[in-house]
Amino acid sequence: MTRRMVRLEMDVLVVNGLISLLDDGGVQVVPDLDDRRQWLFTGDNAVIVASAGHTDHYAALTLEVWPSAPPAPPADRAWEVVEERVVRLSSGDLEVHPLVTPPGTQILRVGPRGAYHLRAHACGRAEIAALTPDPDIHALRGTERLLLQFWPSRHQPS
Repeated sequence: MTRRMVRLEMDVLVVNGLISLLDDGGVQVVPDLDDRRQWLFTGDNAVIVASAGHTDHYAALTLEVWPSAPPAPPADRAWEVVEERVVRLSSGDLEVHPLVTPPGTQILRVGPRGAYHLRAHACGRAEIAALTPDPDIHALRGTERLLLQFWPSRHQPS
């Protein structure tokens, strides 16, 4: 059975509707964020999550690193949406919200340089959309919840 290697849980400030995870070991290629049907965007050295909220707020973010594809999450956790992508990392280190002043940032060691599979789960999106705008960014803490799981991709860049 595959065992999780790392788990990082944090409340992250959603700024301008986005949560950013960036690897500064190389050029970040950020995808076009204009597609409102999408909520998960990846590019070289970048993972961007578009929130459903209309104002800044805190979301509950869990990041996990696995040696291979993780099992499905427990059925008692009702994730509303799940997306999968591949992200290429130059250093293997992802900084959560690098433009936010510490202690609002964290570094996740995903692994060595290479390509990683990403499975992203989200819930509370409809609820946060209905509850915002709200000028109190703390009042809605944890309404929107995210789980991002990373594991090595079989298709490594040459």
